[in-house]
Formats: sequence, structure tokens, C-alpha cells
Amino acid sequence: MEKKLVGDENWPNISFVSVKGVPGQESASEIKESSEREKVIQAWNNIAVMKATSEKPTKFFIGFLKGNNSQYLKHEFTTDLEFGMRVGPEDVNFIVLPVSFEDKVNLELTELTTEADPKYPDLLLV
Repeated sequence: MEKKLVGDENWPNISFVSVKGVPGQESASEIKESSEREKVIQAWNNIAVMKATSEKPTKFFIGFLKGNNSQYLKHEFTTDLEFGMRVGPEDVNFIVLPVSFEDKVNLELTELTTEADPKYPDLLLV
């Protein structure tokens, strides 16, 4: 059976935000042990504040692409959510993956700031 795989309906978009790394921070890329890597990441003070939106409440996953690595958090979120992701020394692309690829989720960067920014006292830090 021949199937035509052309057209936008067969190629959904995945929204992403590119963020430049912050020089001078310790890299977690080469650390093998999970707990040690997490200590380094938690020490990063720079935050990318983002908002995930859609036309209707939509469930999605949050992830990132860095170098030849891609990961996502196995926790569902719902759109119209503002959240922060830590930014380390390497450039990174943050992504949102809709649970159903029939849905569309947009991701936009609100600003780059620090964890102590008083504008975001209750920011969900992922």
C-alpha cells in the first residue's frame, strides 16, 4: 500500500525556544552520576522564563535539545502555563511536545532572568 506522506497534516510542528548558554558556569554535560549532575544544574542561577499556550487547554511535555542529547520530563502539564528552566553554559533549545500530535502548543520566551527575580515569586521552576 502506497501512502503519501506530504502535506502539513502529516508534519506537525513542535514549538521550541533557543537560548544562548551563560559563560562561566560549570557544565553538567560530562558528569555521569545523576545526583552529581543534578547538583551542578541546581547551582545554575540563570532562568529562561517561558509560556506555553494553545487555542484550548492542551496537555504537553517539556523537554530540551542540547548538542546531540534530547530529553523530556515524564510529567504532563497543561497550557496557559508560565514556567522557568535553568540555563547553563551551553546553548539549548527548550521544546514542548503535545501529548497528542493532533494538538498544537506554542512556546514563547518571556525573558531571561535569575532565580531571585522578584517579578516571579511563584514561578514553576522545572
